[in-house]
Amino acid sequence: MGRPKKKLPTLLLKFVPIETEDADIKSTILQQNNLLHLSHSVLQKKFTKRSFEDARHVVIEVSPCVRRELLTLYKLKLQWSMCEVVAFITVNRCHKCLGFGHTARFCQNQAYFSFGAGDHHRNKFENKHHIRCSNCTNANTHIHDESRKANTNHSVFSRDCPRLRRIETIIISKREY
Repeated sequence: MGRPKKKLPTLLLKFVPIETEDADIKSTILQQNNLLHLSHSVLQKKFTKRSFEDARHVVIEVSPCVRRELLTLYKLKLQWSMCEVVAFITVNRCHKCLGFGHTARFCQNQAYFSFGAGDHHRNKFENKHHIRCSNCTNANTHIHDESRKANTNHSVFSRDCPRLRRIETIIISKREY
């Protein structure tokens, strides 16, 4: 039995013009940016992340060669606009317990407040100046070597959270780059 097939990477296209049809995204990108040599590669819309009055942010799934080319360009011509291209990694986060890898709908955990890591409900937390990440605190309970425990003095929403970075590393390892 072999290894599971890795997923294709995703990119975020920022400010795609509203008038650009989903079915035309690939052909427009390839034609307007001199990338026709990539016409047999994967480049498909996954979903729209955010919409504005005249533009939207679109997540696309691409093959590794397309990813390299588009990230090198940094900005793409798309009709009469220039769209920024950035790597896109999404981590599922529960809005109830603020943990990773599941959603509130399937959460069996207790609700947590974003400042503290205790077993209290977010409405009953008194000391909002004591910030402690519940994800790092929970992960530390499984680590016996004190020198390997993560720093917990940050918000669960911090981009510098060691637990978040670890989850992102796992997600990246399951992608075909």
